[in-house]
Amino acid sequence: YLLMSFIGLLLAIYGAVIDVISVYTGQFYDFTPEFRYARFVVGITLFILLSMGAVLRKYFDIAKETEMLHKEMAKEAEINRKQNDFIKNTLKLNSGQLYSFSEQLLQILSGFMQNSQDQAAAIEEVSASVEQISAGTEHVKSSTDHQFDGIESLSNVMKATADIMKEMVALTGQALQKMRDISLNAKSGEESLALMNETMNNIGKSSGEITGIIAIINDISDKINLLSLNAAIEAARAGDYGRGFAVVADEISKLADQTATSIKTIGTLIVNNDREIKTGMQNVTQVITTINTIIKDIDVIVSQITALSDTVTRQAKENAVAFDSVESIKQQSEQIKMAMDEQKRAIDEISNTIGSINELAQKNAAKGLDITETAKMLVEKVQAINKDIDEFRPDI
Repeated sequence: YLLMSFIGLLLAIYGAVIDVISVYTGQFYDFTPEFRYARFVVGITLFILLSMGAVLRKYFDIAKETEMLHKEMAKEAEINRKQNDFIKNTLKLNSGQLYSFSEQLLQILSGFMQNSQDQAAAIEEVSASVEQISAGTEHVKSSTDHQFDGIESLSNVMKATADIMKEMVALTGQALQKMRDISLNAKSGEESLALMNETMNNIGKSSGEITGIIAIINDISDKINLLSLNAAIEAARAGDYGRGFAVVADEISKLADQTATSIKTIGTLIVNNDREIKTGMQNVTQVITTINTIIKDIDVIVSQITALSDTVTRQAKENAVAFDSVESIKQQSEQIKMAMDEQKRAIDEISNTIGSINELAQKNAAKGLDITETAKMLVEKVQAINKDIDEFRPDI
C-alpha cells in the first residue's frame, strides 16, 4: 500500500539534497536543473496523496470484509427462522385437524355402543320369546355376545392405538432430528461469529500498524521542518544569493506543517475506527454468549424429546403385549360364541328376532367401516405432515 508513497518521499528528499548541495557549491548536480525546486514539491505532494490513498484503501477493504460477514450471518439467521416457523405452523395446523378427527372417532364409537345396546335389547326380546330355554342359558348367551363385541371393539381400538403410537415414534424421531439440525446450524453460526471476531482482531492489529506508520510519517515531517530551518539559516547567511532558497525553505516548512496536520487528522480517524472495532468485538462476544445459551437450551430440549421417544417406544411395546393378550381372549370368546351359535340355530321360533339382530349387525359393520375410514384419514394426515416436512426447502 505504501510503496508509491515512499517513492514520492525519496524523490522529494533527492530534490532537497540536490538543492542544498547546489546552494553550497554553486553547481547543479542534476540532469534537469531547470526543475530542481519543483521536484521536491511534487515529491512531497505525491507522498502525502499516496499515503492518504493507501490508508483509505485499507479502510475500504476492511469495511467490505465486515459487510460480507454481516450478509452471511443474516442469510443463515433467515434460513433458521423460516425452518422454525414452518415446523411450528405445520404442527399447529395438523394437530388441530387430528383433534377434530379424534372427536369424529369418539362420536362413531358412541354410535357403535348405542347399537350394541340396541342389540342387547333385541336379545332380551329373543329371551322373552323362547320360554323353553333356561334363564341361565339366556344369561350366558347375552353375556357371551356382549363380551365378544366388547373384546372385538377393544381389539380394534388397541390396534388403532398401536398405529398411532408408531406414528408418534416416527414424528418424535423427526422432531428430534430437526432439533439436532437446528443445533448444528446454531453451532455453525457460532463458528462464523468466532471467525468474524478473529477478523476484527486482525483489523485492530492493522489499525495499530497504520498508527505506527503515521508516527514514522510525523517523525519524518519533524525532520523536514528541521531541515527547512537549517536551510533558512544557511540562506540568511548567504545574503542576497540565498533569498530564493529561503523562499523554498519556507514553502517546505509550510508543507511539512500541513503534512503534520493531515497526519494528525488521519490518526484521529484511526483511533475512532479502533474504538468502533472494539465495540463491535464486544457485541460479537455477547452474540456468541447468547448462541451458546441457545445451544444449551436446544440440548436440553433434545434430551427431553429423547426421553419422550423412549417412553413412547416402551408404551408401544406394552401395547403390543396387551394386544396379543386381547387377541387370545378374543379367540376364546369366539369359540364360546360359536358354541352358543350352535345352540341358537336349534331355536326356529326366534328367526324374526334374528333378522333384527342381523340388521343391527349390519349397522355395526357400517360403523366399523366408518372407524376404519377415519383411521385411514388419520394415517394419511400424518403422512402428509411427514411429506410436508421432508419436502420443505427454505428459499435462500
